[in-house]
Amino acid sequence: MKKILNYSLFLLILLSFSCSKDDEVLEEVKPLHEAVVGNLNSALNFTALPDAMVVNTNETSKEAVTAFDDLVRIADQVVTFLEVPKTTISSDITNNKESFSWLDNLFGDTVEVNYEIKKESDRYVFSYKATKGDFSLEFIKGNTLLDENAGIFIINEGNTIGSLSWEITEKDLIIELLFEGKTTLTYNKTDKSGTLISGDVTYQWNEDGSGSLTDRSLNTPVVKTW
Repeated sequence: MKKILNYSLFLLILLSFSCSKDDEVLEEVKPLHEAVVGNLNSALNFTALPDAMVVNTNETSKEAVTAFDDLVRIADQVVTFLEVPKTTISSDITNNKESFSWLDNLFGDTVEVNYEIKKESDRYVFSYKATKGDFSLEFIKGNTLLDENAGIFIINEGNTIGSLSWEITEKDLIIELLFEGKTTLTYNKTDKSGTLISGDVTYQWNEDGSGSLTDRSLNTPVVKTW
């Protein structure tokens, strides 16, 4: 059976920056740097598996829980990564554009981060660059629709290494990660049921925490239930 996608490198890259974060301030108009992560931030706060599935000792169920937790953790880490720290070198804020600069740490090196967000006719567009001397890297870029219910974040380290796209519908939260393959989560916000597909492996679970794994990597699909 093919193992579920290993996200360790992806998480390491995201965690390589260490920032101090702003305290949240209530404002009548949401700042662009908050709007760019859209409703994904609040949706992730309420994303959890059925209790019966979390405590299940069945190995297949535990594997599904791990795959789910890994993907949600990456999405949450990207959202956290795009927060503006409390201390910045400079900032420029208007109704349709925000730009910030601050010092941060990337793989043990101090770099200057330049983060710019623009409001366009139908979406928010952002670019997150790291600079040190002659070195400059657009580490993250992406866009979020104005209704804040869909977006894509592209993360690279010289070459594109991954993207995270997401959509929030009335019923579901949908997250798609492209990194050494494609992983897609469709999560029912009401009853916590869902499906996670990674390569040849599909996990499906129900409201009561029961579920199944289907592995199509062999000529004859292998199905396991819990």
